[in-house]
Amino acid sequence: MATGRSRFVGVLAAAVVAAGCSGPQESVSTAVDPGGWERDGVREMVLLNADTVALREIAVFALTDGGSVARCDSLRLEVTVCTPDLLRLTERVVLPFGEEYGSVTRRIFRSHALLSKEGPYRFAVRHTSDRPLRGVRAVGIEITKTDHGER
Repeated sequence: MATGRSRFVGVLAAAVVAAGCSGPQESVSTAVDPGGWERDGVREMVLLNADTVALREIAVFALTDGGSVARCDSLRLEVTVCTPDLLRLTERVVLPFGEEYGSVTRRIFRSHALLSKEGPYRFAVRHTSDRPLRGVRAVGIEITKTDHGER
């Protein structure tokens, strides 16, 4: 039952983020165990790319239980992107937490990005806390096409 709820929450998070943005975008999310996301619990997602000329913003987002997450005010993440030609890039991103249950927080970590290869772009997200995190329900990636770098 918890798995079904977690999937629903992940889909809901993607829908909420997608609805709040103005440019054409793609997003993908995956559920996280809200009872304790282990540090080595890497969450992986894949987005297929067919457009090799558009500039984009790439953001990471999280659906949380509000301020209850690990009793801290931010979520420190590491996002690794693997391109179709197997190049890798790792970025560190800090997401602030909202105060309400079901808060979605989002942070752009790459602007003016050009996904120059067709095919699957793989995103791996993990937290960098020393202990398991409680209260994170889903994490995801959002890629928004921009018009000359503008949304």
